[in-house]
Amino acid sequence: MDLKSNHASPVLTDPAPINKSRLCLHSTLLPYSPPQAAFSPSLLLTIPRKKTGILDDVRSTSWLDAMKCSSPPPKKITKDVNNEYTLSDADVAYDAWMVNYPSAIASFEQIINHAKGKRIALFLDYDGTLSPIVDNPDCAFMSDAMRAAVKKVARYFPTAIISGRSRDKVYEFVRLTELYYAGSHGMDIMGPVREPVSDDHPNCIRNMDEQGKEVNLFQPAGEFLPMIDEVFRSLVESTKDIIGAKVENNKFCVSVHYRNVDGKNWPTVAQCVHVVLKDYPRLRLTHGRKVLEVRPVIDWDKGKAVMFLLESLGLSHCDDVLPIYVGDDRTDEDAFKVLREGNRGYGILVSSVPKESNAVYSLRDPSEMPSYLLLLTLSILHKSLFNFDFHPSRDLVTAGLITGDLHLYRYSADASPQKLLEVHAHTESCRAVRFIDGGRAIATCSPDRSILSIDVETGSAIARLEDAHGDAINRLISLSETTIASGDDEGCIKVWDTRQRSCCNTFDAHHDYVSDMTFASDAVKLLSTSGDGTLSVCNLRKNKVQARSEFCEDELLSVVIMKNGRKVVCGSQTGILLLYSWGYFKDCSDRFIALSPNSVDALLKLDEDRIITGSENGLISLVGILPNRIIQPIGEHSEYPVERLAFSRDRKYLGSIAHDQLLKLWDLDDILQGSGKAVTSQAATVDSDSDEMDVESSSPKINKGPSILLAVLKLNTSPDKWGRWGYFSGTG
Repeated sequence: MDLKSNHASPVLTDPAPINKSRLCLHSTLLPYSPPQAAFSPSLLLTIPRKKTGILDDVRSTSWLDAMKCSSPPPKKITKDVNNEYTLSDADVAYDAWMVNYPSAIASFEQIINHAKGKRIALFLDYDGTLSPIVDNPDCAFMSDAMRAAVKKVARYFPTAIISGRSRDKVYEFVRLTELYYAGSHGMDIMGPVREPVSDDHPNCIRNMDEQGKEVNLFQPAGEFLPMIDEVFRSLVESTKDIIGAKVENNKFCVSVHYRNVDGKNWPTVAQCVHVVLKDYPRLRLTHGRKVLEVRPVIDWDKGKAVMFLLESLGLSHCDDVLPIYVGDDRTDEDAFKVLREGNRGYGILVSSVPKESNAVYSLRDPSEMPSYLLLLTLSILHKSLFNFDFHPSRDLVTAGLITGDLHLYRYSADASPQKLLEVHAHTESCRAVRFIDGGRAIATCSPDRSILSIDVETGSAIARLEDAHGDAINRLISLSETTIASGDDEGCIKVWDTRQRSCCNTFDAHHDYVSDMTFASDAVKLLSTSGDGTLSVCNLRKNKVQARSEFCEDELLSVVIMKNGRKVVCGSQTGILLLYSWGYFKDCSDRFIALSPNSVDALLKLDEDRIITGSENGLISLVGILPNRIIQPIGEHSEYPVERLAFSRDRKYLGSIAHDQLLKLWDLDDILQGSGKAVTSQAATVDSDSDEMDVESSSPKINKGPSILLAVLKLNTSPDKWGRWGYFSGTG
């Protein structure tokens, strides 16, 4: 790729308009065969055609036309003769436009169908996509909900932000180390060090980020820095008397914001930029949303930045990769075009007004982004989560797989684990498994909304409850030998009598998914946490939700009862442990923040004063409660979030699972005795195939505690070549 600038190059204005033939590419990614436009082309906001010739031939009046074009008038709501509100012309045009650019949320099932068997790589613009367009560009903050959604999706997909702002500035807004950042429209990229970068990128060097991690720093326009600084100072000086004008130095480009400038003074802004740029033939001008941007004349844009990041991630030549780019501005069209050509991926345009685009789907405004990102996250979680449970009286462990299969193993300190059963339990993934009826049966649940009971000895089905819930079931716990409780994605909890095979209680406990449950047998009360940020107390005797906490700012993910029933501890998405006093559930009485910022996804009670925590960063820790302290780390499962912890029947071993598809058994004797032996692995290799749980002989490379690793069971449901991110399988 030639990145050399041409000293005689003309100043370029905006890209040429996107014609309808380019919108009708045949693609397996398209959700339809594009019909003829159902609305007048005059309703579209078209991108001005490129003007050719030297700078003196480009008049500031043409820039003014583009400035007006990038500032559509506000929508008007009219009333009919009956004084009822009716749709404005703009609403009618937008609805017609969405025929060709359907909502990415409404079309999500179709998107995921295209993603089956593929790895998603996510690229996001910032202004107008993750943050609203605001009058003061220095105040374009993203909401807490948006930041949480971006952080969560980045746990499962490689995610990068490609912005016109400087890379340092956009990082200051986002402050998420899980992401990759490209500033100045892709001319300043800090990406991963994975694959050898090709010789086409001579400006790529190794560097260190703020966390001391080695990264690739790519700045193809480095030679332009002195020129950009000079132009920035000139524009600041020439526009200083224009009320509302703001000039922003974005390192490799200069942005002149006129959002707060009176419309009658827009020609003055255009003239100021025109006068300054006529002395810089190596710079060009592009138009954004009420912003003029001065950029170097090099063959580089956001589309090429996307391809560079894909190459850095080792994904550029993979047929099973699906890049998605979400943006709102004209500069994002380069990325949309690159992904659309060759059916590499697709773009999502964030726009509240109709305009031609190379994007395939649309979102109306940034407020829809958290919902879309949440859908992406849930889609991979629902297909990658699995669960396990120990037999109450025998050395058996059962695990549910993402394929819907159920496995049963016998484990021992002196021998390799032995598989006893393999049952295809559900058409979708096994989200939870529990031994019931004194260990004679195993109960499983699934997003297919069914609950299945399986005989431990024969593997045959004892009973299946179809449509046990109205929504996907994600949690099961045993309340007694003959009763279990289940929770679903909409916050509904049901209690079941396994002998009568009937529902005893139903509680509308939450407004979002049930994340965890625990049972206070003495009080006959079921406690649950949820993604809606609440703790609920369900009274089984009175069949009602007796208490519900106030909403927390983040999700509650786990819950245990401590201090002989006097305290309830909840793990949160931000890593804060919330302590509630029994009977006073409205608000927490104490907070423990030492585990923050990594979410506490799993809690396990060791005794009345100590709990074991499983965190987002893969660490398993022993934590004291009142006094609150981290006593010691137990081990590091992996770099993946720990999803569940459980004790073996004799409490000698601790089991842990995570998104790495590994079930690990840890010997806790060292923890309880306070000794510090090194980690060893006593697992051995057994036969494996493409979709069963196997025993892996290798022990983890890193351990941050004194426990002994008894065994590692690996779920080989798909080839593990993707590192830390999720994979869309074609099953379940």
